[in-house]
Amino acid sequence: MAISDVFRNPWFLVGMPAIFVAALAAGQKLLRESDSARLQFDTFILESPLLGNLVNKFQAVRILHVLRNTLEVGIRLSSALKLSKDVVTNLKVRE
Repeated sequence: MAISDVFRNPWFLVGMPAIFVAALAAGQKLLRESDSARLQFDTFILESPLLGNLVNKFQAVRILHVLRNTLEVGIRLSSALKLSKDVVTNLKVRE
């Protein structure tokens, strides 16, 4: 397909984004339903040079925030740690 075909056939401009959105939706559904796919994706994110460090710091902040709040209201440390574990969204960090 030549570049000029895109301008002659405008449905190509509508079709490609629609296919892209459908692929994203299917991938998101797979990640939501499959724990092994989610774990692989989370591991990939953590091993990436730019996002890995940011995600680790974000998860640490979430854990410490919940831990601080639960300890301030008088919940025992063991219970507070269990609650803090539940806020972690990255499965690799949760392990």
